[in-house]
Amino acid sequence: MTNDKLQMINKYIKPKSLNYLLIKRFIWILILGFWISISVFSANAATLKKIRYKTYPFKIRVVFDLDGQTYYQVKKMDKGFTVRLFNCETENEEHRVYNVKDWVVRSLEVKKENKDIVVYFPLEYPVQYKVFPLGSPSRLVIDFGREFSRVESSKKIDDGLVYSYVTQGLKSGFVSAHVLLADPKKTEVFPALAMRSPDFFQSLMNVFTPWQKISRIHFFKDKVSSIVDKYNGIAGINGTYFSSTGRPLGVLVINQELISYPIHNRTALIIDENNKVSIDQVLLDGFVEIAGDRFEITGVNEPRDSNDVIIFTKHYGELTGTNRFGYELTVQDGKVTRGYVGNSRIPDNGFVVSFSPMFIEHVFSKVKKKDKVKIQMEMIPYSSRDSGDIRHVLGGGPRLIKKGKIYVSKNYEKFRPDIASGRAARTAVGVTKDNKIIMVTVDGKPRNRSPHERSKYAQSIGVTLEELARLMKSLGAVDALNLDGGGSTAMVINGKTINRPVNGSQRAVSNALLVRPLD
Repeated sequence: MTNDKLQMINKYIKPKSLNYLLIKRFIWILILGFWISISVFSANAATLKKIRYKTYPFKIRVVFDLDGQTYYQVKKMDKGFTVRLFNCETENEEHRVYNVKDWVVRSLEVKKENKDIVVYFPLEYPVQYKVFPLGSPSRLVIDFGREFSRVESSKKIDDGLVYSYVTQGLKSGFVSAHVLLADPKKTEVFPALAMRSPDFFQSLMNVFTPWQKISRIHFFKDKVSSIVDKYNGIAGINGTYFSSTGRPLGVLVINQELISYPIHNRTALIIDENNKVSIDQVLLDGFVEIAGDRFEITGVNEPRDSNDVIIFTKHYGELTGTNRFGYELTVQDGKVTRGYVGNSRIPDNGFVVSFSPMFIEHVFSKVKKKDKVKIQMEMIPYSSRDSGDIRHVLGGGPRLIKKGKIYVSKNYEKFRPDIASGRAARTAVGVTKDNKIIMVTVDGKPRNRSPHERSKYAQSIGVTLEELARLMKSLGAVDALNLDGGGSTAMVINGKTINRPVNGSQRAVSNALLVRPLD
């Protein structure tokens, strides 16, 4: 072999051999360094000295107190997550469960796995959490938020009616809500009054003395489940506010029959003959014409005051219950049948016009028996309408959402602090963009139960009006209003109470908003 060829071979072999030796040394140095670091790390394993936790209005914080630094790993699971502390010891038991007793983190479980500690956090709800270390002294901190919204379940009840169970995490606590979504094109949604049913003795009297009538009382109160049943409904929620006698407080129109008058320009649910649904305030412009004179109607089925003209219908009861300082005309078949100074009997096929003292002299001297009486009543929503005549109106308030924006008009509508402020069980109704009706009940804190009984239930804390408005918006409502709440809040589906009444059972109410199949 020539010298030139030897030089060429050496030129290529020598660099490759040198690179090989350098790479081999570098690998041995890495292995040695890793072995040394593992040895040092093992010799200085951290100790988990204590786990502490504290709940705050807006979060819950869990802290691991350590006597040294350690690596950690967070691993998500189906319901919750784990935190693994590598090469870590404990000063307490190898396996321990901590009962945090907060709705976000009810407990946490500590286990020893080989040289590591694994802490399991079971989470029932999808809250956000953040894990981060702190030094001087060494700590690992986990902060849990409280805000979330989740549809737990959804079920078709009937054609055009769907029920959903929704949970929410608020900064203030846990909330559970029950939602009915009704399509007025496929179901009939309407308000209904509680009806008095004759008891066994009265039924016998009807059979043996048919010429006697059962005395009516001033309206009536009954459970929502009973109202749903009597009107052949499949579902329903409680309706508007009412007095102790069962008299509705606020506007109520059922099948174009005016039951009660609006108060304080409060918001109402309106359903017209074309099943178009809206939420608005309504103005009632009513007059009674007698003997050529016109008198403005100031109320329907409500106590008469010093400057009033009140119309009493059969829904109010058997008698007007008024004092003798006014004057009343009984009207049947459109004609005056009787004039009386007060507490008149209300006919089934007519009504009573009750005048306050300021009208007595004029009415008494001019109106005669058999004079014709005409009532003119016009209901005008504040917003313009181009749909059909109004069929049903259910008053309530305050408004929660207006044209897609949160708009809680509690001060304008003159609500007392017990409704306007604080949190409670609530009932609301809203309208979606595609003209569907959302009926919602929110569970409040249970009353009159022992701590043991309360521990069996998820502690929904109720909502404020502002929180209720945000809930309705999240459910798709573009307009919404609040209804009666607290102990009155109830939702019934197929005869079963779906929500958790705060008093443990349904309260008797004056009226309800019902759903039944179309004929």
